[in-house]
Amino acid sequence: MPNGGNVIVEAKNVIMDDSKEDSLLSGENFIQISIMDQGIGISEEYLTKIFDPYFTTKQKGSGLGLSVCYSIMKNHGGKITVDSVSGEGSIFYLILPAALTKTQGNNEMKEKPLLKGKGKTICIMDDEDYIKKLLLKLLNRLGYNVIITSEGKEFLKVYRNMIDSQKEISCVIMDLTISGGMGGKETIKNLREFDEDVKVIVSSGYSNDPIMANYMEYGFNGVLPKPFSINDLSNLLRRIL
Repeated sequence: MPNGGNVIVEAKNVIMDDSKEDSLLSGENFIQISIMDQGIGISEEYLTKIFDPYFTTKQKGSGLGLSVCYSIMKNHGGKITVDSVSGEGSIFYLILPAALTKTQGNNEMKEKPLLKGKGKTICIMDDEDYIKKLLLKLLNRLGYNVIITSEGKEFLKVYRNMIDSQKEISCVIMDLTISGGMGGKETIKNLREFDEDVKVIVSSGYSNDPIMANYMEYGFNGVLPKPFSINDLSNLLRRIL
């Protein structure tokens, strides 16, 4: 919203008796979350494309944000749609199945204490600025030092320099898909040629990707689906380090 404005978020219960006509939804009771802005809106020609992977109108965008949102909603039995008028703003609708009964807390499901890194170094490879900032914040909170790179060639150069300087890297977290650069699948092959022992985590918003499902076959030690929490990150590092 270049000229300022408000973002309005609303939530309500909805009953969709004709939901069977929608192949994306099953059941009748849903929660609808509406997010409305007062920005520049979306051109009509783009409305059918914004959820497509890699589609973007930004010079530095990767076009993965909304496609990841779409995948998350679909995997949770819901859907995401949008209405927009160019120059007048947009409203996104997130529809998710509603629980019919209250859930009780389970003491057995309490999160384990956060694992502390004690100054160990983790190297990040990701092209999304907000993911890099998030990982930096979370890993620093967990007590790790962080080195950030944006794609495979840059990562391999930085990693070799670290090894040549006899600086230990405890773990690598690399994005599976890099727009316009070397992604995790190719980078792990090159990395394993000169370091067979380093622990490497693959991360992606595409949870149904074969590499995410069979990560060990591709040389990875762990998998971190997006979106993730600090507990997800801590528990994964606890398991592989």
